[in-house]
Amino acid sequence: MCKWFSILFFVIVPALLFGQEKKGDIEKDQQIKGVIIAGMNMSQVDGDEVYGYYKFGANVGVGAIIPLKKNFSIGIETLFNQKGSYKKFPPAGDSTGIPYYKLRLDYLDVPLMVYYEDRHVWTFGLGFSWGRRVNYKETIRGYDTTFSQYMLNGTPLYGSHIVEGDTTLTQYPLLKNDWNVIVSIYLRIWKHLKLNVRYSYSMANIGRRDYINASGATWTRKLFNNVISVRLMYLLNEKYVPPPKEKKNKNKKTTASLPDWNL
Repeated sequence: MCKWFSILFFVIVPALLFGQEKKGDIEKDQQIKGVIIAGMNMSQVDGDEVYGYYKFGANVGVGAIIPLKKNFSIGIETLFNQKGSYKKFPPAGDSTGIPYYKLRLDYLDVPLMVYYEDRHVWTFGLGFSWGRRVNYKETIRGYDTTFSQYMLNGTPLYGSHIVEGDTTLTQYPLLKNDWNVIVSIYLRIWKHLKLNVRYSYSMANIGRRDYINASGATWTRKLFNNVISVRLMYLLNEKYVPPPKEKKNKNKKTTASLPDWNL
């Protein structure tokens, strides 16, 4: 995956840069724009048998945007990005050991985006990101079950766990790297301030879980980050261009010509 990401970066991006639009000998609007980003994530981890975007976390950082040909631009960001999974109560409604399940994953993410801006109001983005996990913590039925702490007096803390309370899982170390595909939409809400809604999903699994239930059935599921982000982005160094106003077609007054009867 790293190989293909490098190819995309070192082949496609230079091609876009050399295709920048020029006006005479001066490049048109080629000033790099800084970006300040602050927002939140609603996330889940596909494969952990816990469903719903109930894990909230921070999505904050800085970035830069380079204008390209016409309405296109590329952007790169550096983010502190919190992902994970959360379920407060077990399926059977047992309130002991709350939360039933909580997984917090902290990443340093570097997204690379291609943007298209429409009428100086809407911006659409598509890209990829590489994330490096810097911290994580897992809690099951109130116990801290982070991989380095999942044994208690030689006994695994994973007794009855996910699904109907009779399922045991085998945990493997989570991978350090997380590669994501990203789709974004931006709405300019006030001059240099934009509202961003972003969806990202892991292109490769971040780990795996093996499950066995009381009847002896076994299954394996790979884990993928699944995240919806809502963010505010403030652009620095941007030359604000208000959206063009629609011209109103005014009906021209016409005067009817009267026939000349004095012949």
